[in-house]
Amino acid sequence: MSLTRIQAFGLVREIFKMEVSFVGVAGTVVGKGLPRAVTDVRYSRRRLCSTSATLGDDSVSDRAKEALQIQTEYGAIEKADLAEEMSKSYMAYAMSVILGRALPDIRDGLKPVHRRILYAMHQMKVGADSPYRKSARVVGEVLGKYHPHGEGSVYDALVRMAQTFSSSIPLIDGHGNFGSIDGDSPAAMRYTECRLSKLSTQALLRDIEYGTVDFTPNFDSMEQEPNVIPSRIPNLLISGSQGIAVGVATKIPPFNLVETLEALGCLLDNPDCSSEELAEILPAPDFPTGGQIVGLSGARDLFMTGKGKIMMRAKTHFELVKLKGGRTREAIIVTEIPYQLNKSTIVKSIAELVNSKQLEGVADLRDESDRSGTRIVVEVAKSAHSEVVRNNLLKKSALQTSFSGQIVALDGGKLPKLYNVRECLEKFIEFRKQIILKRAKFEMDKAAARDHTVQGYLKVLRDVDNAIRIIRNSEEAKEAKAQLMSPAGSFGLSAEQADAVLNLPLRRITKMETSSLTVEHEKLEATIADLRETLVNDEKVCKIMKAEFAEVLKSAGKKAERRTEIVSGSPEYEDELKLIPNGRSVIVITEKGYMKRMPISNFNVQHRGGTGSSGIGNLREDDGVSHFFTCRDHDTVIVITKIGIVYRLPAYKIPVSPRSSRGTLISKLFPHMTSKVAEVLIVHESEEDEYLVIVTKRGRMKKITLSILAKVSRFDSLHKRMNSNRGRGDLIPFVRCIS
Repeated sequence: MSLTRIQAFGLVREIFKMEVSFVGVAGTVVGKGLPRAVTDVRYSRRRLCSTSATLGDDSVSDRAKEALQIQTEYGAIEKADLAEEMSKSYMAYAMSVILGRALPDIRDGLKPVHRRILYAMHQMKVGADSPYRKSARVVGEVLGKYHPHGEGSVYDALVRMAQTFSSSIPLIDGHGNFGSIDGDSPAAMRYTECRLSKLSTQALLRDIEYGTVDFTPNFDSMEQEPNVIPSRIPNLLISGSQGIAVGVATKIPPFNLVETLEALGCLLDNPDCSSEELAEILPAPDFPTGGQIVGLSGARDLFMTGKGKIMMRAKTHFELVKLKGGRTREAIIVTEIPYQLNKSTIVKSIAELVNSKQLEGVADLRDESDRSGTRIVVEVAKSAHSEVVRNNLLKKSALQTSFSGQIVALDGGKLPKLYNVRECLEKFIEFRKQIILKRAKFEMDKAAARDHTVQGYLKVLRDVDNAIRIIRNSEEAKEAKAQLMSPAGSFGLSAEQADAVLNLPLRRITKMETSSLTVEHEKLEATIADLRETLVNDEKVCKIMKAEFAEVLKSAGKKAERRTEIVSGSPEYEDELKLIPNGRSVIVITEKGYMKRMPISNFNVQHRGGTGSSGIGNLREDDGVSHFFTCRDHDTVIVITKIGIVYRLPAYKIPVSPRSSRGTLISKLFPHMTSKVAEVLIVHESEEDEYLVIVTKRGRMKKITLSILAKVSRFDSLHKRMNSNRGRGDLIPFVRCIS
């Protein structure tokens, strides 16, 4: 009998009631060790439940009972509540992502994949002074021993640690194509090469051989991997991190190495120093791409609370660029862009803004970046004001954007927590003190063991002939060891001392000198005493930490210099008027509709007998000056046409032209103007309370406040009235401004 879709879904519900072990579906858990036959039956039931194939009710019931009988025979059924099992399974998955993939550890600032890459390279002895090794070789080592996931994720993590535009001081020294700031993909791992950087070798992995960190078995228990790297620097703040887990995310900006270590030094000298003092030392992040940070409010929020919105801005300057024919044009040069932005995408978005007329005043745009650095050239149109264009460029493009920071990290590799910057510094100091104490204990034990051996050598050298006789006359090593350890004998060595003596060839015993061993013994005793003092003296531990900081800074050199400039001011965009000088200008309009603006400084004072200066050149015989007036660049120019349409334009937006030029067609400044100009008025801010009196050719009169005209881009109420049935064809011959 064939099943309809409704019958098939009903059958699924019946099978659920039978508690057949459908993992993750029926709410039951299957125990380990089931034979493959049971697995196959479980799979066939799952496939049966998800199809509407033509099967009989009896056959389905028999197969379900068969699966239940087989699993019952092996004792594999464990009843579980579906909601509870889903909750446990999802929580296990979520914690797996949080602890094992997405979030960094606050102690070393590394995610598991980054830690495994660095440790694998350390084990391969691919240090800063070693030859480069193929990236594929490193990725294979990581996959085979520590990180059984996709090769793409491992290589992507390796690439990011080698990119100079992702980290100010990369942890990996890459050789080859590791991508670009334009978003170009890195070359395949079979082509690129890598090795550990000096920072990784000297500041992260240097103390790992001294028993400073705990190790745990890898995924197949064949290798050991560290739970944390004994970093000498707070790598979480210096390198930054970004990751999204289940229900939690982190986005930590990188800070400057010098400033971070200075803040640590301040905390070591005075643990009770205020957060404000630390914020003065460590004011804001330092991005590897440079640029500017506008204002410190967002950075201060990040420092105090662990969350903050930092305004980033590209670094720009003005420059005269050469054009064809020897001409020059002012251009905006972008040399540094905000962090984590794609340069080619920025250029493309600016071009789209220009083409869609959303960004005016741009004559040309090109990317002249090369190996020496970033260089985006935005040529400013002759008629535009460069400061205004730059202001609009920052306002409408990604050249000014925000970085929403959130410092979330694992507390000792256990649980995620939100930290502020001070807490990150304090946690690192606590961690680093433990590392120094463990290292001191390891070195002290090693020195004590060596000193114990040296003391045994000195005992033997007091009667070396007797010791050689005992060794030669003994048939076995055990017999010689027993005689050397005998309290009644002349030596009374410990087991370790006796083994050390017996492991030496006789020729070395005879050549050993008491004086050199005595000197070594004294040095070892001094070392042990010094290390013992380190274990009990917190002040000395702090001094050791400061010395390590100085060593790291010396190794980093110029790479530790701040790249991102901190500029004062508000991240809000400036008003255009504040960017433009309020100079005096002369505005000329001709009868044929040409309009231009000239700085009044272009005209000199003429004395008696002077011939005057040309105010406009290249005029046709049938053209002449219709309007001539002076104004301030911040004033508003109001143009009234013969048919009653009113236009307004800030004076600074009228293109500046030389005296020999006719200027710009007025129709280009006011594209919708079709009638001739009747009157041109200049409205100062102080004159907005004055009135405008308009008289038409047919005798109509109207009074309008200038403030109304100064606040609209086009005023056409007169136009509508004059073109009504009563006023059609009327014109405006008279316009005057009154108080």
